[in-house]
Amino acid sequence: MVIAMAAGERLAFILSVVCGLLLALALAVPALRRRGYLPAVIFSLAAAFGIFAAKCYLEIRPLEPLIGQRITASFHLLECQEEGEYAAFYTAEVLECPPLEPGTRVTLLLDHPGRYQRYLNISGDFDIDWDEYLPNRARGIYLVFSDNTEPEITGFGGRPWNAAFADWRDQALAAVDRHADGDEAALMKGIGFGARKVLSRQAESWFRDIGLSHLMSVSGFHMSLLTAGLLRLLRLLRTRQSKPRRYIQLLAIPLAAGFTLLTGMAFSTVRAAIMCAVVLTAAAVRREPDLRSALGFAVIAMLLIQPFSVYDVGFLMSVTSMWGIAVLWPVLRRKPAQRAVEKEPLRRRILQKAASWAANGAALTLSATLPTIPVAVLYFGRISTVSIIANLAADMAASLVLFAAVIGAPLAGFIPWAAEAVFAVGRLTARYLLWMAETLAALPWSAVTVNLPHVTLWLCLTPALLWAAYKLRGNPGVRLTAAFAVPVLLISILIHTAGMRGVTTVTAPAGPEKDAVLLIERDGRAGLVVLGRRGNLNNTRYLLAQKGIRRLDFVLYPSWENKRLAGLKNIHEDFPVTTLICPDIPPKQTIVADVLAIEDRQRLSFWEGDLIRRYGNWYQLLLGETRLLIAPAEGDAGELPPDWLSPDLIVFTGTPPKKSDLFTAKAGLVICDADHLRVLTRVLPWGSYPIADTAQNDFVVITRGKKDLSF
Repeated sequence: MVIAMAAGERLAFILSVVCGLLLALALAVPALRRRGYLPAVIFSLAAAFGIFAAKCYLEIRPLEPLIGQRITASFHLLECQEEGEYAAFYTAEVLECPPLEPGTRVTLLLDHPGRYQRYLNISGDFDIDWDEYLPNRARGIYLVFSDNTEPEITGFGGRPWNAAFADWRDQALAAVDRHADGDEAALMKGIGFGARKVLSRQAESWFRDIGLSHLMSVSGFHMSLLTAGLLRLLRLLRTRQSKPRRYIQLLAIPLAAGFTLLTGMAFSTVRAAIMCAVVLTAAAVRREPDLRSALGFAVIAMLLIQPFSVYDVGFLMSVTSMWGIAVLWPVLRRKPAQRAVEKEPLRRRILQKAASWAANGAALTLSATLPTIPVAVLYFGRISTVSIIANLAADMAASLVLFAAVIGAPLAGFIPWAAEAVFAVGRLTARYLLWMAETLAALPWSAVTVNLPHVTLWLCLTPALLWAAYKLRGNPGVRLTAAFAVPVLLISILIHTAGMRGVTTVTAPAGPEKDAVLLIERDGRAGLVVLGRRGNLNNTRYLLAQKGIRRLDFVLYPSWENKRLAGLKNIHEDFPVTTLICPDIPPKQTIVADVLAIEDRQRLSFWEGDLIRRYGNWYQLLLGETRLLIAPAEGDAGELPPDWLSPDLIVFTGTPPKKSDLFTAKAGLVICDADHLRVLTRVLPWGSYPIADTAQNDFVVITRGKKDLSF
């Protein structure tokens, strides 16, 4: 499916036809037909290309002419998908919109989320966008209507068929809020009902660093626990006059479907529900359940409905982790020992069971984690080194939190005292999870950033390890491969870390807004240089989290205003700032760190001998022997001392300075205001040194402080 998306709908259609012809040929020729894997591979390719092409032509192509139009329309709000402080995304149903038929589902981007509720009818003028929200096609978002003016509320509309489940979920979340608060309540709402973005930023970073973010999204773990609990309850209640035991399996399928609707029908939940239904049905009709077949059926069913799901990281993580459990765990898990002829001492039996539980738990976690490593590296660029320990320590506790939330919420409306007792267990267990997450996240190297060299080394060595394991151990060699793959990955990280000792990295992330930062890193320490007009640091949070940075040694504001320090306050909540460096002392009420006012022609030292120098509105960072010059908007290069005119890297933050042709540099960098790029190329002598524009691409400089910049 990923190949089909890269090829485009036209080429995908042609490839689907070609693969269909090859499939017919493979089935017609006995020699090819006997090679069962060959027709299966060809069929998979034909299905993927065909599903993608059909989706594009039937659903997306008719909507493309609407892009860029402004339309007067009326909508019926259904669900709020993502909430922010100033805007929210709503799934809406078209009531009146001439290019679209009534009942069509679209997405609305509304600027005043506090005013709107589910089931409201609104009308107004809307702009139709596409490119900015293209990745959201994985969730079925093919058109986004954004409001130019505040829409008019025209009243409540009809309730959709699944409205009752949404109301029940709201009531359950409200019951949790009445019996718990803070992150304890957030854990119960996330683990029990799949509520998103409810943890505090600090707690969210803990769970992300130790590899437990999956607990906050309902998946097969939650579904299997609830299904197993219900089956145990039904078997206890079964009487001799009841139906045969095998038909009890079918009674759990409605529970799985209802729980899926109750938790918002996320990808992982839908996949788990389909697999649950397949496995339970197989058991009911006396067929051997097969997780791999169930997973394949679930993936095909989901991709038929939403082939763009392969863009969604939640779908990929869910499928790859389940594949690991279905394929790797049977090989890695510890087989139960045969019973001894003589009765063993109780102490020894307890120790054996504990060892078996720990070994199987570690094997299960390893099986689910290893296949997700490439996906995590691709999307997040980091890996948790303590995830196996964290999952072992959290499995039982997460189960208690899940049952406390699911059982306590309905009890709150009928037996309040029983609900309070159940929620008390949930609060204590959630408190333990938070303590465990904070403790493990504080360990050195609990989360490491994985760059391209690590991925390359790992991917190159893994096939060799697979071949070696197969030759040494036969089919069970997956066990040996798993034992090899993790050390190889960790060793590559250590090699990279040792090789980067003393290396300074300067990162300028791409951003279309007129705000940007320089992130400077060396030997596990980091600092920011905040540039631009508004000082918006929201996008910087993701960059810092992706790189595994916990604290900022300094933040430099070459020029600042009071309103721009609000962004620094938000950064300070997740990444404490030690020192704020700016031209003047800001008002006391805005101080979030120690403040140093750098005066004209002053030098301030940071880290080990590195310097920040100021000359008027110009700033120079001396990273060892490497000079980085930050030019102000509308400055005058003729005022600078001669030694300032030959930097290794110049950062232009706006209108090019006067007499910019005086500079001789190895490279230049344009950030914050890409509109001035054309002006800059006219001012500078053509070809004097390369100029990069970060409005479109990230820019990374690597140096050892000896004027050895590499890009």
